[in-house]
Amino acid sequence: MPLRGQMSLPGTPPVSDRLGAHQPSATECAARWQIADNMAYDAIVYGCIDCFLAGGEDWRRLWRHNRTVIDDLPERGDPPLWGRRLFSVDEDSSRIQVVHFGGAFKNFAPYWRGWLERFEGLLRQIYWNTARVHIEDEELGRITCRWEVKGESWHLAIQEPPVLQVEWDFTWQADHGIDPRQFPAE
Repeated sequence: MPLRGQMSLPGTPPVSDRLGAHQPSATECAARWQIADNMAYDAIVYGCIDCFLAGGEDWRRLWRHNRTVIDDLPERGDPPLWGRRLFSVDEDSSRIQVVHFGGAFKNFAPYWRGWLERFEGLLRQIYWNTARVHIEDEELGRITCRWEVKGESWHLAIQEPPVLQVEWDFTWQADHGIDPRQFPAE
């Protein structure tokens, strides 16, 4: 019978009966930690790109363009930590198209500069307002990067023909205080 306030799943012995169960040895624990360590990831990288308020066919055309650019990314890229599988385009939220991205990576630090270059290359190909990248990395620490289209240049997107934003303000915050654009190359 379970102790007061405890529950047992059907077909499993009550908690009180399981307390005397086999206790793993130090060797078994070390083996389990080794397996867990081999499955652990150094970094979690996630964020989003906000892509304009909706308001008529002009915006829908820009959103279609953005989706096409994301859909045309290679499934897995070079470096291996880049590719379409990281991205998801949300066109049903309010009136803003949001491009979400994220992944968990082993050994991310050596690939950061290449990843950053590809991310900024993506920003040069789509219509957007702001972008944020959050990194939680065992080696790099916590980093937040933010890109914001410079001034009123987002108005260029609704000109005919639309003009992509290639100028932005970049800000960052990092545990270690080093500009993330200055990290060593791969």
